[in-house]
Amino acid sequence: MGSFFGNRFSSPLAFHDSAKAMFGAVSTFVLLITVCLIFVFEKPLFGQNQLTPTGLDYFIKGGAGIIAWLFLRASSEEIHSLFVMLARAMRIGGEDDTDYLDNRDIVPRRLRRIVTNLWIPVTLQFSLVWWLIYASGGLANSPYTSVLLAMMLIGQSVYPAAPIGLGSDPRLRDFFVFIGRMARYYAYPQLMFGSLLIGLALLQQYHPMVTRPAPAAQTIFVTQVSIFVSMCVLFITRRLDRTVAPGTRS
Repeated sequence: MGSFFGNRFSSPLAFHDSAKAMFGAVSTFVLLITVCLIFVFEKPLFGQNQLTPTGLDYFIKGGAGIIAWLFLRASSEEIHSLFVMLARAMRIGGEDDTDYLDNRDIVPRRLRRIVTNLWIPVTLQFSLVWWLIYASGGLANSPYTSVLLAMMLIGQSVYPAAPIGLGSDPRLRDFFVFIGRMARYYAYPQLMFGSLLIGLALLQQYHPMVTRPAPAAQTIFVTQVSIFVSMCVLFITRRLDRTVAPGTRS
């Protein structure tokens, strides 16, 4: 296992894109299974179904789509084959079809960058949890609010840290420059996270799906599960970091 990830790490804690996509697919699948199990047992254990059946239905469908996208993204060859298949279905037969379809430029570079950009499925993953929270009571009432924070922590453990430093002799101005660079580096996740929270608050105020609060025991249970999963991922990534680059951490 260490050697497999070792070949796919470009630097400590920096997964190869294929490994990140596969990790995202597995984590989304685990999330789907966990939510489904909680939905089945929440009424006997906690006295009520906080998540609506309609909310669960859309959650499962959305999660399945994200998993399929990430599995495709895990192999660029599979994405290319998908475009080749679509092109073969749309083109009229001819002697030069084979040569044309074997050309890797069949996928426009801009479109290829969009399809293979991992921030798109990551955004969809956060949107999936956003829907889960909205369909189970919103920020104040849903037991799944802590999942968003757990996902952000997991993301920080998988993606490499930016080479942003203060220098050997920092001054007051250097601290402001440091904060500005950090803000730019994390601009998109901050914007995404803030937009999701604002959207949840507005929808819950004007178009709520569930108005009753979740049982305290269910909220505590989901929060504990989220923390435990985050700790497991952090533990694994730290161990992989030490395996790939021994001696780089104390």
